[in-house]
Amino acid sequence: MATLQKVNLGTPPTAVDGDTSRVANTKVNANVDVLAKQATLTSIAPLTAVRALTAADVGQRVTFSFTGAQTVPLPQASTCAADQILLLRNAGAAAVTLSKATGSSDTIGLSKLNPGETALLDTDGTSKWSVLMRGRSNSDNESVNGILTASGGITANGVVISAYASPIVYLNDTSASGFADVRFQSNGTTRWSLQKSTANNFNFSRFDATGAFLDNPLSFAAATGVGAFTQRPTFAGNTAWDSGNLTPANYMPKTGGTFTGAVTFPQSTAAGGLLIGTGGVLYLYDGGSGSIAMRTGGVSKFFTFDAVGNGNAVNGSWINGSDARLKSEIVEIDSPLDRILALRGVFYELKSNPGVRQVGVIAQEVQAQFPEVVSAMGGEDDYLGVSYGNLVGPLIEAVKELSSKLDAANKRIDKLEGGAS
Repeated sequence: MATLQKVNLGTPPTAVDGDTSRVANTKVNANVDVLAKQATLTSIAPLTAVRALTAADVGQRVTFSFTGAQTVPLPQASTCAADQILLLRNAGAAAVTLSKATGSSDTIGLSKLNPGETALLDTDGTSKWSVLMRGRSNSDNESVNGILTASGGITANGVVISAYASPIVYLNDTSASGFADVRFQSNGTTRWSLQKSTANNFNFSRFDATGAFLDNPLSFAAATGVGAFTQRPTFAGNTAWDSGNLTPANYMPKTGGTFTGAVTFPQSTAAGGLLIGTGGVLYLYDGGSGSIAMRTGGVSKFFTFDAVGNGNAVNGSWINGSDARLKSEIVEIDSPLDRILALRGVFYELKSNPGVRQVGVIAQEVQAQFPEVVSAMGGEDDYLGVSYGNLVGPLIEAVKELSSKLDAANKRIDKLEGGAS
């Protein structure tokens, strides 16, 4: 607004040094012109159709009454006098966007008027429209089209944040070295919080009934993103395994592995056995004197392997499958007696168990006659072993051949003795 002028009344009582009547009246008229421009706002008819506002609308109360969202250009600031004002009201049902005049580079301090809002703008007469006052909407609901900044706190019974695409809530620690918290209270006392720490880690924090900090049950490191629990969690009531109660290196994976030490089962009962399938239990235990026993039934039904390598079937037998239905290419053993006679039955002592006399055969000698019953036993030295039970077949045939020869010899003897008598 232009500066008002004062009339110089002069020095009393004559006032001959003051303004003349014409000069005084000229100043008064100039003041009237200035004040006339600041007259009480008047309203124009509500706008129901979009049009650009002009300098003629300045000093007026302009009401928008659109049925949908619209954009209204403001008067070009340079066409208005400095400090002139414009009162805008949105009586419509949608937001009204305020834009600069076509071809101008004006700046406007307000981008939108939400439904029910009022704004008083003034211009610098050059290139700017500023907001002098902004009235709230005509309900308890408020909308902020830009950024809401609060240097203190914000208290609300409920906060709803929505956007067409991607609503975002920022808690900006401008110091870059402080905390940023979202706190959850019970009757004014903090019990939980989501926190950015001074080290920029993310913490889920717990507080006691007085609001005193207890701990961070869950934290995520800013550098690695790795989460850490200070308490062991449970899942469906079950405690999770972790490095505190499980050492993976001490367990055999399902895909197999190698035991580096002894494996011990504590007892020879079902609790210490290995379940094989659904119907049998295999027990491996020390039967005494360093032997290994496998029990298949009652206490007296088991097999043992003693410290010197002997196998024993206690109250049982070693049984080999021999059903004709399992075999093909069946032929009788040729020259069984000659083959048996080529073998030696020997007494011997094992080099690994000196002083203990044993009886058997020599595998290499048996292999020359019956290679089918000799097998390499593996290991570094690939020792040969004999399936003694399979020698029963050759022995049977050898006995039969010997029996035939004995019968023939007896007939000849009988014949000779008969002729002599």
